Amino acid sequence: MKQKWLAKEAELNKATITRVTSSDEYTPNLRTIKKILQALRKIDPNVKQDDFWTM
Repeated sequence: MKQKWLAKEAELNKATITRVTSSDEYTPNLRTIKKILQALRKIDPNVKQDDFWTM
């Protein structure tokens, strides 16, 4: 999957997706997490927040 696809499907800026995918230090806000998870669930309905972030 490409960052461009995820940015489009999640309706987020590509810079946000780049930051999420390239920095272990960065934790997005809950709104951004929800958008990313909704987009990823189009591919895998079983994707969970815990697969990527621990809160």
